[in-house]
Amino acid sequence: HHDDELEWQPPLHREQTAQNVRPTLTKRSGPQFLGIRQRSPAFQAWLLSRIGTRTSVSLLFVFVLSTACRTILDERVWDRGVNFISVEVACNLVSLISALIVSTAVEGSAAFTKIFSWHPLWRFAGVALFFTTAQGLLLLSRLGGTDELEIVTVGYVYLPIAIVLSYFVFSRRYGYLEWLTCGMMTLAVLTFVLLRQQSIQKEILDGHVKFHLVERISSGMSFVGVLLAVSAVFASVIASILAERIFKDRPSNKAAVEWKAQARVETLEKEAAARRALAIPPLKLLLTCATSLLSASFTIMGRYGVKKPVLSAAEVAKYKEISAAVLAKGKGSDPQKNVARVNSALAAAAKDALVHGHKVDWANNLMHNDAARHELCAREFIAADKDNSGSLDVKETMALITKICTSMDLRVPPEAKVQELIKVCDKSNDGALQKNEFASVFRVVIQSCLHLAEKEEHDDYDIKDPDYVGIVLGGYGESTTTTGEVEVNIADVYVEEPRIVAGDDEEVEGEERSVWGDGDDEPNAEVAKYKEISAAVLAKGKGSDPQKNVARVNSALAAAAKDALVHGHKVDWANNLMHNDAARHELCAREFIAADKDNSGSLDVKETMALITKICTSMDLRVPPEAKVQELIKVCDKSNDGALQKNEFASVFRVVIQSCLHLAEKEEHDDYDIKDPDYVGIVLGGYGESTTTTGEVEVNIADVYVEEPRIVAGDDEEVEGEERSVWGDGDDEPNAEVAKYKEISAAVLAKGKGSDPQKNVARVNSALAAAAKDALVHGHKVDWANNLMHNDAARHELCAREFIAADKDNSGSLDVKETMALITKICTSMDLRVPPEAKVQELIKVCDKSNDGALQKNEFASVFRVVIQSCLHLAEKEEHDDYDIKDPDYVGIVLGGYGESTTTTGEVEVNIADVYVEEPRIVAGDDEEVEGEERSVWGDGDDEPNAEVEE
Repeated sequence: HHDDELEWQPPLHREQTAQNVRPTLTKRSGPQFLGIRQRSPAFQAWLLSRIGTRTSVSLLFVFVLSTACRTILDERVWDRGVNFISVEVACNLVSLISALIVSTAVEGSAAFTKIFSWHPLWRFAGVALFFTTAQGLLLLSRLGGTDELEIVTVGYVYLPIAIVLSYFVFSRRYGYLEWLTCGMMTLAVLTFVLLRQQSIQKEILDGHVKFHLVERISSGMSFVGVLLAVSAVFASVIASILAERIFKDRPSNKAAVEWKAQARVETLEKEAAARRALAIPPLKLLLTCATSLLSASFTIMGRYGVKKPVLSAAEVAKYKEISAAVLAKGKGSDPQKNVARVNSALAAAAKDALVHGHKVDWANNLMHNDAARHELCAREFIAADKDNSGSLDVKETMALITKICTSMDLRVPPEAKVQELIKVCDKSNDGALQKNEFASVFRVVIQSCLHLAEKEEHDDYDIKDPDYVGIVLGGYGESTTTTGEVEVNIADVYVEEPRIVAGDDEEVEGEERSVWGDGDDEPNAEVAKYKEISAAVLAKGKGSDPQKNVARVNSALAAAAKDALVHGHKVDWANNLMHNDAARHELCAREFIAADKDNSGSLDVKETMALITKICTSMDLRVPPEAKVQELIKVCDKSNDGALQKNEFASVFRVVIQSCLHLAEKEEHDDYDIKDPDYVGIVLGGYGESTTTTGEVEVNIADVYVEEPRIVAGDDEEVEGEERSVWGDGDDEPNAEVAKYKEISAAVLAKGKGSDPQKNVARVNSALAAAAKDALVHGHKVDWANNLMHNDAARHELCAREFIAADKDNSGSLDVKETMALITKICTSMDLRVPPEAKVQELIKVCDKSNDGALQKNEFASVFRVVIQSCLHLAEKEEHDDYDIKDPDYVGIVLGGYGESTTTTGEVEVNIADVYVEEPRIVAGDDEEVEGEERSVWGDGDDEPNAEVEE
């Protein structure tokens, strides 16, 4: 507000003049409201007077705190769903109301005559227009998808632009120190804004955006949006300069000119003194400071801008080594490029590790799937047999093995070892390998390479010769050495005879494509699938907000990964059913009763087809065509009444599921071409075998056998009393896992109710990661226990070692107390529930054939087998929620075949005839190895599960 009675004077004289001048009040009719200016002239004079340094610092401190509080409040109440225009309108209204209140408080009722006067409105209309234009340009920039980081960063260019314009508009002269200060402040503010905004986005989105500076800016940058933001800054600067020009008219009196001249002289003197003190050219100092600030900012962002992954110690060391190598190579170059190179190298290493894991898993699957391995051997044999001689010489065999191992990411064995193996497997003694002989070489080489890869992964032994891959002769997973030398035992090598089926030779010879040669294996297909999903989402959201696009891509990829995980669980469940007769029979009985609506005791063709459709859909398997199912029903209908009894349906169920699994496995590995994509071939015969890959099946009635479900006490009552369908209620294992994670999330959110949403999201992610890690470790241990049940040699070796470690008095036997302690130790290590001591004692009495109250080594092997299979059986029951455990602290001892149980109530009918004492397989040097190695597999923490937990 200008007082017309006050002539322009230097600030030093304002206080004295204000005290000597009384404002003149205009006489008006009616009551008058006096403001601070009229009521307290001394306070008015204090407001107009100059203030000291202490007061200036205090006011600056209050201003900084107020601005910080405003920023924090803006972030707390910010919601992306709110309209930007409404926010700007609300801010303008609050500013206008605040200005009216302050003006009225200072001027009183006289302020209204000045506010509602056309002259000041006209003078400030241009200022308002420029400010409004700036706000409109910012709105357009935001609506166009420009990142908030770009808008805030460009907004801080206001300071240098305003200084440059004031230089020309007001003819101001700034010294070198002032220009240097302006440059340093601008760079410091920009660095701070970039770091702060980057941190906020990382916390909010929890890793779903690009964190590195260059990628972050490039992902959210839009040329039009940045241009609009810069235009808004220019409009704001023009409005500010124009407002200052209106408020501060050019002085015309002599005192003002003299005061300005004196101020200019003082400025030049200060600048000269500073230049002498610094003795550095201002431009060089400016460039030095700018470079230092930029280097520091990039260093900080390179260190803290990338979210720290949860990795094992070995992986962290590996990635640190990669980073150090890249940085050493690019030493002295641009920091941005160095950081980009490091990120690229780490991403490539992570991708290679993922692909390597997929390939090794594929090789492991081949070792457990004879049919797939035989088919693969046949195709590769024909592709490698260039001269069509029907055999492979040493050179051709070595080339093929090198190709196979390279494709599977396995280390290639030395040629000398391969030649030694060829001599052992060459039963015809002609120096070349026939198809069946090569199958044996292939099996032994792959299992040897996998064995070594597993050893290296878990760091269980020291390889004296790093270029050596020991050839394992014998059962899968067994090795006669860990030193690089192999004692070849010809008796341990057997030549596999692949099962010959009709059309096998024609199929193999007609398909010359190499499984490895085209590089189209399963891991690449998965990567291509995710790339395709990302491209589709980005194409759909083209032109929209980049942040939203990134979020959509992440959401789509997460959904695809989740679907793949659930699909894998369901397919694994189906595979387990094919290997667990008791569980499959129980499931068939329950589903049969649920589908038999008329209680006729049989299913007609329509009911059977509906049930098969339901089963296949629940297991994420393709439904076979009705014609093929009808053909299968005719084959399995031994009573020839056109309907299926319970045992006949069990055969249909088994054949259909194994056929669907066979096709699913074929499609997953892309090993053959399906001519009719809607067809699922019915496999009649052994599990995993198929007579065709073309969609046509030669039905061989002799290959179909009708299963008789094993009848146990209470079986009928249990099945008939439980009408619930295993698939019908949707309560299968994948949904239980999803519900578990939802429950964890809900519990964490309930606990942190009312606290910071960002922290809650971080807590939920941490809790879910911990739960997933626990589930993964538990799954590895349970899988290990399952493998022991199917690998007699490994189980015998484990029993022998544990027996010796537990036999403290070297008596050659374990009493009840020692046996119970060892079983507790074993179950705890495998993450299995420990059975009650009473049940273990009962089992010991059954297995103690010598009746001396203690267990010999072979007797303990039987106890070990029965306990582990019982615990696994209960764990599987709990996992699939197939029954209700009345006593949660009980683990029933299963006496009989693996996976069978005579009870689900916690009580066991012990049948001594079902228990047999295993005689461990004796191999040369077995006793010496066991007795010479006192280490306990569980006790020293160096076995596979404990090593994984420690890592």
